[in-house]
Amino acid sequence: MKLLLIRHAAAVPRGTPGVPDDERPLTPDGKAKFRVAARGLARVTRRPDLLLTSPLPRARATAEIAARAFANIAPTIEPALARSSVDGIVAALKIHPPDARIALVGHEPLLGALLARLLGAAQGERLAFEKGGAALAVVPVKDSIKLLLGNRLKALPRERLLAAQTPQAALAGLLERAHAWAESKGLHYTDEASLLEARGHHAAPVLSYYENFKITTPEDLANARAVIKTFRFGR
Repeated sequence: MKLLLIRHAAAVPRGTPGVPDDERPLTPDGKAKFRVAARGLARVTRRPDLLLTSPLPRARATAEIAARAFANIAPTIEPALARSSVDGIVAALKIHPPDARIALVGHEPLLGALLARLLGAAQGERLAFEKGGAALAVVPVKDSIKLLLGNRLKALPRERLLAAQTPQAALAGLLERAHAWAESKGLHYTDEASLLEARGHHAAPVLSYYENFKITTPEDLANARAVIKTFRFGR
């Protein structure tokens, strides 16, 4: 099963007079920004077989925007995405085919806890999702990674390491401000996710594929040709 986790777009603030927390709608700006994000998402990932959403209005509205971007799919209410637990969501997913591609629209901190569980993090940990922030394609590290300390090596816990990939995505304004800041300071970063982290913004990790690798060396190009041939003729 492949999962696409989506936190609802920006809603009116908690505590807004006359608006119960469960009834908070999306703001006009939140809708507009997520429409742009959803169109981009539809370009870089395949359409899910199923789009499950929390029943709360802010999540349903987000799911409806995502559904229009993907086309030919309608949101389905999944109560576990609102008032449940990671175990509750996992149990709800088990009724669907194991090879399904499913998009989940929900809330923090539940989505972050679910992602942490899927990536093998320690019990109780979570990976926070920002509303309309940034996303980074990652895959679990397969090799043993060592940290060089002087003349000795220290093993790093592989189960807690992720390899960053491209594409890396962020709201245009967020990224433009970060680049302007780095230029004003004369700073250089190897990738945009690192740049955003330096400005206090953390990209949400999105589980990717090992075939999605950057072509940097001649060896990478040879590997890419092999991957293309695999997809062209089937495995």
